[in-house]
Amino acid sequence: MATTAGNVNVCCPQSFLKICVCLLGLIILVQYYVMSSTENELKVAWLGEKMSLGKHASLKLLQTALLNKTVMTNETTPGPNSTDQIATANLSLPLCPIVPHMLEGKQFPVVTKKPKPWKLLEKNMPVLPGGRYWPETCVSRHRVAIIVPYRDRDEHLRLFLQNMHPFLMKQQLDYGIYVVEQKGTDSFNRAKLFNIGYAEAIKDYDWQCFIFHDVDLIPEDDRNIYSCPEHPRHLSVAVDKLKYKLPYDTLFGGAGAINREMFEKVNGFSNIFFGWGGEDDDMSYRFSIYIIYLFTKIWLLIQLKLPGIS
Repeated sequence: MATTAGNVNVCCPQSFLKICVCLLGLIILVQYYVMSSTENELKVAWLGEKMSLGKHASLKLLQTALLNKTVMTNETTPGPNSTDQIATANLSLPLCPIVPHMLEGKQFPVVTKKPKPWKLLEKNMPVLPGGRYWPETCVSRHRVAIIVPYRDRDEHLRLFLQNMHPFLMKQQLDYGIYVVEQKGTDSFNRAKLFNIGYAEAIKDYDWQCFIFHDVDLIPEDDRNIYSCPEHPRHLSVAVDKLKYKLPYDTLFGGAGAINREMFEKVNGFSNIFFGWGGEDDDMSYRFSIYIIYLFTKIWLLIQLKLPGIS
């Protein structure tokens, strides 16, 4: 049985709790604002002479290797701002099924060694120049840009393309693959390459989903749909070299799906991480802060509109 202590106001602890929560909310709002604004100018920055979007060596081969066979019902070719062309070409087609009927599951063939040379990739890949593809018989439900940071990994890149194009086609995606290459010998900046890839991709097409993908990862099950739900999704939660277990729950490395709205709300990846690691954890932290920010904002609005709520 509880006892009371004279005329002590029992609401004081509750009022104090409200003040603490409000202060915490303000701190989170300030932190989110700082996170969103400090790198605003760096978000789409280039590394000057240290980076290139494929103007030399292997990426020249890549541009010629991504085939010029058209899969459209007319001769229209997608280019900058080509959303209307594709929509017009596919106007009479039905939407693709929610679950594509061509999926093979774990039986999906994966090549992990001895990739085809570039000329054979060019001959056998029914995609448009620039790594573009969309289904011929239906309108895809997802517009997906695959962003791949790259430097001096020709064999991995050929393996990646040899596996990923059939994988993405079976999922009936309207997709494009963007390989962003860092030039020179300075420390690799994976996160900035992702930001550059995003900035370039949105100039080409009205992408709704972005897959940020390492070049040395290949999906083993084509039921792992490369689309973007409302919230970010980690696509490489089970990797063979890690014995198909996550090292820690908040890991967002390897391959991740982020829709355009969310990517811009968290202001993309941080540009400050050179060398191995750190940028994935930072992005995971940004997601967490944004979610806390939303819940705090909702709670504060409720408190302002309903001051008597407990």
